[in-house]
Formats: sequence, structure tokens, C-alpha cells
Amino acid sequence: MSILIFDPANGAAGDMITAALYGLKPDVKELSEIEVAGVRGTFEKVHDVLDGYRFDVKVEDLKHTHLKDINAIIDGLKIPEKVKENAKNVFRLLAEAESEVHGEPVELVHFHEVGQVDAIIDIVSACLLIDKIGPSKIYSYPICTGSGTVKTAHGVLPVPAPATLRLLEGLPVYSGNYRTELITPTGAALLKYFVDSFDVPVVRIEESAYGFGKKKLSGPNVLRAVLAEEDITNTVVSLNFDVDDMTGEQIGFACNELRKEALDVILTPVYMKKGRPGTEFTVLCRDEDVEKMVSLIFRYTSTIGIRRTDQRRYELARTFKKKEGKTVKISRGPGIYKEKTEYEDRIKDADGLLESE
Repeated sequence: MSILIFDPANGAAGDMITAALYGLKPDVKELSEIEVAGVRGTFEKVHDVLDGYRFDVKVEDLKHTHLKDINAIIDGLKIPEKVKENAKNVFRLLAEAESEVHGEPVELVHFHEVGQVDAIIDIVSACLLIDKIGPSKIYSYPICTGSGTVKTAHGVLPVPAPATLRLLEGLPVYSGNYRTELITPTGAALLKYFVDSFDVPVVRIEESAYGFGKKKLSGPNVLRAVLAEEDITNTVVSLNFDVDDMTGEQIGFACNELRKEALDVILTPVYMKKGRPGTEFTVLCRDEDVEKMVSLIFRYTSTIGIRRTDQRRYELARTFKKKEGKTVKISRGPGIYKEKTEYEDRIKDADGLLESE
């Protein structure tokens, strides 16, 4: 499955995220069902150095809104239940941030800028587009916040605004060179809720799109969204060592314990000093698990030295499904599709292991 990557180097607001997602998935018919107080959003094709879209919601409603009112509006929309839940969860993040900043219970928080009709439409539309794109994971590059001050319902405040700053806690950010607000509360809440990781992997790019904001910058106020496939290669660590003084029972026990944490444990018969028969262990693990695996190896085997080799591994994406009451492992890659019934289910049938696959 494809992964989705956001690049908020020149801003990230709810309308920008929605516009960029629309560029990747412009045929979502349910967008026309998102209407609040008789208002709908419109997408406009834009060229400002780059080609992209701008999402606009024309509304003059500046009323203050409670979380329960927003949830009621979302529940009344003709969109999938999963999208409703995601949108309400994003607003919950906003409410919690406002609550902590102003020292009020979440239920009593008055939304100001983010309680307007346009923010509701922005967030619901973004949630719907992400649901329709259906990425297996969502990544983002670090967030550029901008700097300076911003006018809010509470007066002139430093950038990022207090609620935005609270939402950004734990996320990688930098201020950049623009003296203006580049990350809004809605943009921060959407990224915080949906992004799985800010450590973008090696990928193969499939498609990209740009969502424009309304800021006047020296360059385009634009957010980039990218659909990609994760590289089918990854790095594994091979830990190798030889033993010639362990019994078969001890080797079997050690293998069982090591396999609880390793990707795999492979045994190879070898001849060692003075012609003694021995066993070579090859323990495969991920780089972040090396220290733990080394400790387990020294604990459960008699070796006093371990050799390490870093290797690139090609790996097909794997999923599991139930088929005719059995668990089937599905492996996919470019132009490749494989199915294999899991061993435990195959041995339930005495002839299962003899089936050709």
C-alpha cells in the first residue's frame, strides 16, 4: 500500500492540507456532502510558481463554539462513521490544547478561530480525503512554524500561538525565515493526529500535489503532499558466532529464547579447532535491537565473541487474512503476489504439508 508524506516547509493549515490531499484524490464525491450552516468549500486551481489547489470556504460566521456543538454538527454530516470519529478526535486535540492553555475544563472551552464553520469544513474534508486515499502510514518532515506575532481573539501573541505550541509538543519543529504564522492550530492538530512518524523512510515517489494557503510570502505559501511506496529494502544486522561445547539440548533451548526477540536464528554445522564438530549461529535482528540480542546471546550460549555484519535485505510487504478458516500470509511487491497458508493451520490437516503452493 502507498504511504502519504507531508512537507510543511512553507506552512501547514487546515485548508492547505485539504487542498494538497485533493490534488492527490480529486474524485471524492462525498466532499459535496460536507455542508455546514449552508456553506460548502470550493477547490480552485492555482499557479504560483507551482501548480496546485486552494481550498476556500466563504463564511462570515465568527461565533464561539463549544466542543459538544461541533461534535453534533459532525455527527449530522453524510460521511462515513470512521471519518466522523477522526474529525471529532482532531477537534478533541484542539479542545484539550485550549483547555490546558486557558485553565478551563474541556467541555467549557470556547473555540474562537478554530470554532468557525470554515475550520469544521477544513478538518472534516481533510479527514475524508485521508480516508479515501487510505495510506498504510503517514509521515511528515519537520514542521516550519514561522516566527513573530499573530493577532488572535486573545490579543497579539507570539508565534506559535499558545494552543498551537501545546499541540506541537513532542513534534520536530523549526522557526524558518518567515516572520509570520505558518502553522495554525488546525494544521497542527491534523498533523499531530494523523502522522505516524516524522522519520521519513527511503521511498519510491508515485505522485505529488500542492495545497496553497493565503499568506503573502516571498515564496509560495504551499504545503506538499506525496504518495509513495516504501523501499522494499531495509537494513538488518547479522550476528554470527561459533560454539563447540554446547549440547543439543542447550543449543535448542538457546535458539528458542533467541527467536523470541530475533528476526530469525539459523544454525549451520561447522568444523572447528582440532577437527571438533561445532555449530555456527546466525542471528538476524534490526539495528535498534542489537544490544538486547548481544546480551541474550551471551546469556544463553557459551560464546565469548560475536561478529557483526550489516546487510541490506529485500523484503516484500506482508499482510495476513483468513481464508476458508485458515490464516494466509500474503506477500506483495511490484508485479508480485504470493499466498501461503501458515504452518500452524496447515498441520491441522495431516496432508496439509504435502499441498503444493
